[in-house]
Amino acid sequence: MFKFELKGVEQTIQDLEAHFSPAALLKAKDKALTKGAEFLKDKLYIMLDQTKDTGAARDELTFSKPQWIDGERVITLHWRGNKDRYRVIHLIENGFYDRSGNFKKPEGYGQIENVLAANRVEYIKIVADELQRQIAG
Repeated sequence: MFKFELKGVEQTIQDLEAHFSPAALLKAKDKALTKGAEFLKDKLYIMLDQTKDTGAARDELTFSKPQWIDGERVITLHWRGNKDRYRVIHLIENGFYDRSGNFKKPEGYGQIENVLAANRVEYIKIVADELQRQIAG
């Protein structure tokens, strides 16, 4: 088992890269990100079940495969399916102006952001624990 002194993100990454090949480190990061995404998906399912009408928004919730965006390894959240729920999700999450110019906040206004913010610490812990398990084991 390896032990690393936590001095900063930059130093920790350098220490990990010194012990592991870039491919092995990337694989460990991807598994950790995927486990974290599954945790958030479960939390979002619970929220979507509380406000569901047909359940299409829940059914179309997906996550991307791990990918590089602006130099960071990330997994993105999407709504994809034949009912095009991404359009409705955007309106519900951000609100909208009706034809008379009044701003409307639907019943589920801001709930996705609230779920993500409320579970941020636990998500980071899950990703860190999984990354540690991948590296140690």
